Amino acid sequence: EPPGATHLRADFRSLFLNPMIWALCCIYFGLGSCTYSVSIWLPTVLKNVSGGSNFQVGLLSVFPYLAAAVLMVLVGNHSDRTGERPWHVAVSAFSGAVALSLLTLTNSAVFSIALLAIALSASSSMSGPFWAIATRVLTTSTAAAGIALINAIGNIGSGFGPYWLGYVKQVTGSFRVGLLTVGALMLVAGTLAARLKAPPQHVS
Repeated sequence: EPPGATHLRADFRSLFLNPMIWALCCIYFGLGSCTYSVSIWLPTVLKNVSGGSNFQVGLLSVFPYLAAAVLMVLVGNHSDRTGERPWHVAVSAFSGAVALSLLTLTNSAVFSIALLAIALSASSSMSGPFWAIATRVLTTSTAAAGIALINAIGNIGSGFGPYWLGYVKQVTGSFRVGLLTVGALMLVAGTLAARLKAPPQHVS
């Protein structure tokens, strides 16, 4: 048996049995679901509510991305200045959940653009504070496996969200159930983040 193999197995065991790691996985699942759902289906949603040409929809699609770029930096900087992480993730997630829910209630192009901007900004703004938490939890020996696990779960979310929205749209003719589902995932992510009140402890 190679030297250190027993210690390595112990590190992996503590990683997979640690509830903090699985909470982070669930948060990242919601983040990925929202980001990719909005990114992929944004033009279609705007096309449905605006009835504009492809060129016009393309121009309208710029605004949510601009908002997300600005707010991601502002939220990340504020989190760094204050040193607070969980509530920056939680408030962003709750904002995204509300925006996606309200999006199912409007046919206004203006409100749809604003709500899509909020949803995309919310999931984008979660990323910086989220990884600040994750990297503090992990030690050198668990960092590679921990980041890989969190990313793997997040990637499942980034595939699930867009697929689910497309499936629901095909079956029901509406994005409503799909948007509410992704909004619920963001609500769960926010709730889990808000419960991370104690300073994160390294998984060792």
